[in-house]
Amino acid sequence: DMRIQFPIVGHHKVFKILTKVNDGIPFFQPKEMKAKFFDELYSTTYNLDLIDDVIVTEEMFFDVFTSPRPNPESQIVFIKKNSLVAYYLKEIEPFFDNLNPVTIDKSKRFFNKQGKALNSADLYTSLSRSNDKDENYFSEINKAISVLKTAYLS
Repeated sequence: DMRIQFPIVGHHKVFKILTKVNDGIPFFQPKEMKAKFFDELYSTTYNLDLIDDVIVTEEMFFDVFTSPRPNPESQIVFIKKNSLVAYYLKEIEPFFDNLNPVTIDKSKRFFNKQGKALNSADLYTSLSRSNDKDENYFSEINKAISVLKTAYLS
């Protein structure tokens, strides 16, 4: 944040220009990816049985991850337990410059299977409390996301 590093910026007229430019940046700041990537990420997420495609449409999914101002109706509701969701979200972090538990919390666009908005504390706790039963599912997530990493981050 430039206002923290340079306090004068908040009072300078150039700040108004910076605000207008930054107003169009998506919240999670996806890296330079083609739309095909988000189609594949959506399919992968659905195939991992993390979301229900009736509740979370492809348009909603795309909107949450790429829009500077997502539609208030756009939400990603997960249907698996928090430890699996937290692991999945951690695995897809490399595709974004600003996807982390804090920004996920602030966005209020991600919900667990009970319909509660995911917050950073829940995500950090879930990552540390996974059990042996989750390991098989973690490896499935790992395999699926590593295919995308190879295709889009190499």
